[in-house]
Amino acid sequence: MNKILLCLLFITSFTSGQELNQNGEISDLPVITQSISDFEDILLTHEEIILDNIVSTYNKQKQIDILIVTVEAIDPFEDIDSYSLNLAQSLTRGHILIVVSKKLRVIRIQNNFDIQSQLSDEKTKNIIDSEIIPLFREGKYFKGLMQGITEIKKELGK
Repeated sequence: MNKILLCLLFITSFTSGQELNQNGEISDLPVITQSISDFEDILLTHEEIILDNIVSTYNKQKQIDILIVTVEAIDPFEDIDSYSLNLAQSLTRGHILIVVSKKLRVIRIQNNFDIQSQLSDEKTKNIIDSEIIPLFREGKYFKGLMQGITEIKKELGK
């Protein structure tokens, strides 16, 4: 019995901070428990609260959940597309996932299947290129995310 507990303790400590994916393999995806998960710490606390209030209110009104995640790294994935897709698939909630890495200078808006008919990859790319990135280049991450959410809401309101 002690050997089993010791073995379980070892396995638990080895995999802490990591999750098992659907195939039972270890994955380096973060655990998302809130609408705004600023792991890269690019937002001020009050900015996170404002963003959370906006997306929470929108979720209550339209039943469309928007999640924002910032990360410093996307390892072991090779690109932001693979990372955001795997992260979106690991979530139990969320229709729209915005993944940002200031350090890697990448952003991706990932939509689930229910939203893709209203908000295509082409539209999200346009939102990123014309609304978010210009503000990010000025170091205005909060304003860029606010503008992106505003444009997403406009597209979904059509």
